[in-house]
Amino acid sequence: MLRTMPEKTVKWTVSEILDKREMSTQEFADRAGISYQTALNLRRGSTTRVDIQTLQNICTALGVQPGDLLIYSS
Repeated sequence: MLRTMPEKTVKWTVSEILDKREMSTQEFADRAGISYQTALNLRRGSTTRVDIQTLQNICTALGVQPGDLLIYSS
């Protein structure tokens, strides 16, 4: 059986949020208490897993809800 790629995917919106706020990756990392590399991966959309505490830290740092960080699109 062949597996096909899904038509829609989940994507991070961190880059758009940071750009809108004119916040650097380093400032985001500092505010969220995460490493620069983790912040950069989130900004690039390459992060595939985030634990709950990190998610809470990100939401607090950006003043958003968890659902604001992701979109489901093609």
